[in-house]
Amino acid sequence: MKRYILILLIVVFGACNTENKQTATPPNAAQLLNLAVEKAGGDLLYNAEITFRHQGILYKSHRKDTVFSLQRYLPDSLNTVDIFSNNGTVRLQKSEQVPLDSVQTKNYGAAIEKVHFWVTAPFGFLNASDSLDYRGEVVLAEKQYHKISHQRQNGDALVYWINTETLEMEYLAHRLHTDRRQLRFLEVIQPNTIEGIRFKNYRAYRPKDPKMTLTDLDQAFEAAALHRLSDVVFQNIAVTVLEN
Repeated sequence: MKRYILILLIVVFGACNTENKQTATPPNAAQLLNLAVEKAGGDLLYNAEITFRHQGILYKSHRKDTVFSLQRYLPDSLNTVDIFSNNGTVRLQKSEQVPLDSVQTKNYGAAIEKVHFWVTAPFGFLNASDSLDYRGEVVLAEKQYHKISHQRQNGDALVYWINTETLEMEYLAHRLHTDRRQLRFLEVIQPNTIEGIRFKNYRAYRPKDPKMTLTDLDQAFEAAALHRLSDVVFQNIAVTVLEN
């Protein structure tokens, strides 16, 4: 009789466990992405000045809570400085503001924002009004990842792959609104923590098949169906953490 009760308990427990698995809700995409941002630096990212070089160009960012200024210093004879901030996009030449048409304003701002996003991703692009979608767990290079798609209001589309154990973002894909045909898949390499902020370089890829969709780039990566591009490298990174 005791054996029967034990078996019955095992069967009932197993049935309840199966039912729980069937009715389990998927993880919350926003919460997972916020955890990945915490791993990248969290609150430090909202109160810091960061400088670095990318492709020979100097970049600077200044963030204080929700106020930000992202800058790009071009190495030309006009001392050109492009600034993307809460107030929009401006270009200075020899310390004087120069007029920009709507196309220049959009392209300069997007180019500055993209590079600053890369260096501190997944921090930088997320807005409360954006659309996030949890797409399940996938395997890349024999590791398990949460896959999250992100649609920005401006038309940018991104996908993040977050390690299920470390909660760190290790892969990123994007299609920016300034060039909807250009898909990029980025693999994190050489992560480096400075003053509590996690920086990283990337191996960059593009799909060999021009019809490939953004959310299928992980499968293409596993199938060696991506063409490798030049690495995305950031140098001379310096951080000043600001007081709250």
